[in-house]
Amino acid sequence: MVTDSSRFWSASSYRVGQSQDSFDKQHVRDWLTNADLAGKEGVELPEEVVRSTEQKYKDAYERLVGSRWGDVLNTAHNKAHAVAE
Repeated sequence: MVTDSSRFWSASSYRVGQSQDSFDKQHVRDWLTNADLAGKEGVELPEEVVRSTEQKYKDAYERLVGSRWGDVLNTAHNKAHAVAE
């Protein structure tokens, strides 16, 4: 199994036999394919694609861990700040 082999889907929206809205970079692959840019180098993603992909990863993290992403960042920042003092 490779890192890229895991797929996560929302149980509430999962439909057997249909393409699923996943919590991974498939969103980016789909955009590249639809824009006829798959496999091309030096492609810049639109900000909308970057933001929506980022949100998918945050949503997946929050569902798996049970903590808000922003809370995790604040905790890490506060710990790093305390160590630096």
